[in-house]
Amino acid sequence: MLRRLIRWAAFKSLKFQRLYVWLCRPSGPEFAKLIKHHGLFYSMGENCSINPDSVIGDAPWVRMGNNVRLASCTLLAHDGVINMLMNAYNVKLDAVGKIDIGNNVFIGNRATVLRGVTIGDNVVVAAGAVVANDVPSNSVVGGVPARFICKTEELVERLKHESEALPWYPLILQREGGHDSALEPELDRLRKRHWFGAPSSSKPPLNPAASVVPRVGGARL
Repeated sequence: MLRRLIRWAAFKSLKFQRLYVWLCRPSGPEFAKLIKHHGLFYSMGENCSINPDSVIGDAPWVRMGNNVRLASCTLLAHDGVINMLMNAYNVKLDAVGKIDIGNNVFIGNRATVLRGVTIGDNVVVAAGAVVANDVPSNSVVGGVPARFICKTEELVERLKHESEALPWYPLILQREGGHDSALEPELDRLRKRHWFGAPSSSKPPLNPAASVVPRVGGARL
């Protein structure tokens, strides 16, 4: 009941956002609904997911298409170095830019997208990548700075072959979406037996609370 009340309050007013994230631990799709509800991005499409510990700089300068997944990444539409440079060199500077993300895009854990970048459709940004230049559609990029790795279709085919070879693939075919709570216990058992050979008595750790709670404003969302 308390969590339901906090969720209602967060959707009414952003001042409850931090409490909502801390207490309710919303999923990525749920948190994206909150962001879209308050219109914090320039625009956001449908079926998006944003991990609550993602860092979004200058949210109004971010445009996001349909089926975009942000996995604890950073979007920086500004460059804070200008404050130091203006004082050091006695100049007036401006270093801001939009971040334009197309449809069907995944941005991996701890990846960073910098100002002025346009990401096309059907793109995968690997974990830890730093994206400083535009990414063409149908591309997988990674590294620092991010570089082309392969076509997205090639990644799909590779993962498809890997998946079909798994002993638990018949269960994957039955799964609803990317997670099915009814099947997860059996999937977990089969994976452990396949990887480690013997069952383990240890229990998996609980998901920790988000270590960084996003804020609305100039620096974070």
